[in-house]
Amino acid sequence: MLQPLTGRKEWKFFSVLPKAAPGLAAAWWAVLLLRGILPAAFAIAMGVLVGAVQRGDPLAGPLAFAGSIFVLL
Repeated sequence: MLQPLTGRKEWKFFSVLPKAAPGLAAAWWAVLLLRGILPAAFAIAMGVLVGAVQRGDPLAGPLAFAGSIFVLL
């Protein structure tokens, strides 16, 4: 069942990548993880920012948080 899937060139590439360049493999997976997490983090940051505006709290922290997530996107 998994033989056609694991026989694909993509699977072979990702299995060889850590052996060829461990640093690049770690960077690849870190970037891939960030690309998945950042949209959700941006939604949370915007919620924190809107909540701070509605409560009248200082905006420096929430604005910096939302801005940094936006720049990373």
